[in-house]
Amino acid sequence: MFISNIINTWLKYPYNIHQEINKYLGIIPITPTQSSIKKPCLYKEVVFTSGKIIGKVCITKKITKKSLKKSIHEILVKYNPSIKYHEFTHKVFISWTQSIDEVLDEDLFQLIVESQHELCIYPGIFDVSKMKCLRTFGGATGHSSFVWSVSWDPSGKYLASGSADHSIKLWDTNTEKCVCTLTGHSSFVWSVSWDPSGTYLASGSSDHSIKLWDVNTEKCLHTFGGATGHSNYVCSVSWDPSGKYLASGSQDKTLKLWGCK
Repeated sequence: MFISNIINTWLKYPYNIHQEINKYLGIIPITPTQSSIKKPCLYKEVVFTSGKIIGKVCITKKITKKSLKKSIHEILVKYNPSIKYHEFTHKVFISWTQSIDEVLDEDLFQLIVESQHELCIYPGIFDVSKMKCLRTFGGATGHSSFVWSVSWDPSGKYLASGSADHSIKLWDTNTEKCVCTLTGHSSFVWSVSWDPSGTYLASGSSDHSIKLWDVNTEKCLHTFGGATGHSNYVCSVSWDPSGKYLASGSQDKTLKLWGCK
């Protein structure tokens, strides 16, 4: 009880009083050695150009362009193992505009630290000169007429296709199988576009309308048209990188911008 009262009383004094008491009692405070102090590690988010976050990479003072690309490559492989990425052909940007290929290794750490933005990447996937047909999607579950438009989902696992048969199909790129068919348009589907989150799909049609689909429930959430819509075929639809806006182009010679979220 006596010791407890002393400790409680001592703790009430300001820190400078503690120092004087320690000095009087001959107590030497232990200070951490330089080797025992952990060096801070800066973590930066890695994003696709669409803004989708795929992971974080550790940035230290010893970082080089080669080691950074290697770390990002490991994130990409973990994010989507089905894609054959080329380890050192990834394009990495600081502040969305400056490529790391344009800076010296000794300046890389400081530039990344000073940047308020994520590290933006264009993944290196293949050598264009060696491209060849890998898969063909169709058969019994395929479209029954012309395919006018295709769009990748952000993960690269699925493809959406719009056709003159008035339907939209979603394909698993690994199995080549049609996972679902979306119907609702009354005429040709000229254009399809996946939003950056991979949750929504937009479609434009000859029926003058734009439809917004939830790919998880396979349901049409909304149809854009009417008095404020297009008066002719909707030939093209495209999302902005944030996924907040959808643009459409039509044979009525207009372009419209829609707020979808």
